Amino acid sequence: MRHKIPKISEVNLELIDVEFYFENPIRAEDIGINISVKASFSKDNKIIFFIHLRYLLVSPEIERDSLFHTDYLSFIEVEEVNWGQSETVEIEQAELAHLLGMSLLMVRGSVANRLSSNSLSSYSLPIFRPLDLLKKSLEEKGNSFVLTNELIGHKASDKGSKS
Repeated sequence: MRHKIPKISEVNLELIDVEFYFENPIRAEDIGINISVKASFSKDNKIIFFIHLRYLLVSPEIERDSLFHTDYLSFIEVEEVNWGQSETVEIEQAELAHLLGMSLLMVRGSVANRLSSNSLSSYSLPIFRPLDLLKKSLEEKGNSFVLTNELIGHKASDKGSKS
């Protein structure tokens, strides 16, 4: 499957100034990082990933709280396919994981840039296995994932998307 470079768009952002809201410094072991991914396709031959990322306080001494929450859409135009009439498409697992991996690299760079002037910049994102993230949310059929043309709960429009 031939494809173009992903285009990502930040669609949601919540970032607090840790020094303003917390009297004591936050320790690395008090921060948990949550990521989830939804995947779909569009009838104009794009694969779409909705990537949700959150930094949370998980210390028993501190009330659980969100420090950083962002959502990205990644649009990847696929060449030489025609999904216009399809309700579902099957994409080989390794290939879809590769596309998600490219999107995650771009999101990682965007997050590093977004956090560059915040104390959270010292808390690195862990390495995520794209295949594991996809297996949590997609139906499997043999060695393929089944994508639908809907992102449940989120409108998937690429108008105004940026790379």
